[in-house]
Amino acid sequence: MSLENELNSVKDTKTDKWLVEPYVGMIQIKKVEISEKVTKKDGTPYTGSPFFKFYFATEFGERSSITFWREVEGGDPTKNENKKAKLKKFLDNCKADDSLQGLAYLESCVSKKLHVLIKRVESWDSKDNGVPRIKSNLVYWFSSDTPIETDLSELIIRLSDQDKKAFEAACVKFNESHGVEESKGALNQAKATDFDNQEEDATSEDSKDSAPQGDDDIPY
Repeated sequence: MSLENELNSVKDTKTDKWLVEPYVGMIQIKKVEISEKVTKKDGTPYTGSPFFKFYFATEFGERSSITFWREVEGGDPTKNENKKAKLKKFLDNCKADDSLQGLAYLESCVSKKLHVLIKRVESWDSKDNGVPRIKSNLVYWFSSDTPIETDLSELIIRLSDQDKKAFEAACVKFNESHGVEESKGALNQAKATDFDNQEEDATSEDSKDSAPQGDDDIPY
């Protein structure tokens, strides 16, 4: 193979990958999505909690998205104000053009750069056939228009002592109700999900809802 052909093949090689580790650094906004425009994979309109989603790439070419859950009509006023404040800070750090209206205001973030802190947070649930499990999700913490300094040891938030006790109690209850030996029970089998090369959204807050993920490739 000639040197020219060899280097052309390098150019054509796809190196995009999903962000799977906590991240502190600069990102570039690639695309904006709003819940009103979303259609689920089966072709039906999305009817869950309203959101704004910002697709981005890190300095290292990793891809992901940040979801901001929007105000809920008749919802808790404090939570609604917190949602607005968090989104406004993000838009300001993106240098969004606030002279624009509606979707154009959000889309003015595209190609802009800002600094973000994304942590990995452990939690537990029992949604999968009632079996308690520990899970781990990327969570958007905050943004800045200047580099963020943080203690790297704080990028992963483990289960609190209280949550560990609640999880262990749920495992014991599950084992007893299903006649499972303790050595083979849920507590011993519970593992955090393997997130290698998995599409994952860095939601802006802990929420029981999750924004619908797109196809295998982020649309940008």
